[in-house]
Amino acid sequence: MKLKAFASAVALVCFAPMAQAATLDFIAEADNNERGVEDGTVITMDGVDVTFSANGGYFAYFDHGNAGLGVCQNVTDFSNGGTSNRCASGASDDNVTMSEAVTIAFDTAMNLSGLVFQQEGHTPFSNSATALQKTLLFAINGGILGRYTFGNLQTLSFANVLSATFAFDDSSFDPVTANGLTRNAEQFYLASATVAPVPLPAALPLLLAGLGGLGLLARRKRKAAGSFSAMNV
Repeated sequence: MKLKAFASAVALVCFAPMAQAATLDFIAEADNNERGVEDGTVITMDGVDVTFSANGGYFAYFDHGNAGLGVCQNVTDFSNGGTSNRCASGASDDNVTMSEAVTIAFDTAMNLSGLVFQQEGHTPFSNSATALQKTLLFAINGGILGRYTFGNLQTLSFANVLSATFAFDDSSFDPVTANGLTRNAEQFYLASATVAPVPLPAALPLLLAGLGGLGLLARRKRKAAGSFSAMNV
């Protein structure tokens, strides 16, 4: 790489603005188009590509009416470009309930925070102190599911997340990392989350700048050597 191009690359890395946090609003997505989605479906939300999947051959499901992201065990039709893929009447519920789990995944590592959940009746968990003490299962990057209260999980942040799984707290997911909690399961929807790309390590811009300086020094040495040789011809 020429020195000028190298210096430009260093400047771009050192002075590029930090990527902004994005809000994944699952309620808005569901209200815009209630539907189930097949595993591997990618939806761009606030500029972030999010991949959806569910366990056990089920379907990640966007339920309208101030609900959010849940799971449906039986979706009626995928043949009409996503316009008829509704949860089959009477076949299963559309929130996360017994034996169900839903996963969101990203193309690049994200910092995950601001998790918000809705109760079965499409109301926020924060509206009920009792509901906030109920439990769900959660894991990042395909790890062992851990038990959390809704109140606690809504306050936590997680770094370097490539995927996040949310599951109903029943025995079908044992063993779990209990986190000192007793199972107190509750049906739920995932309402929203905040994600932000993991920033560059603090030392990386300094390292690149240092490499640029070394390149400049090497070029000056070559120039000086060339001048010295010309003087002795």
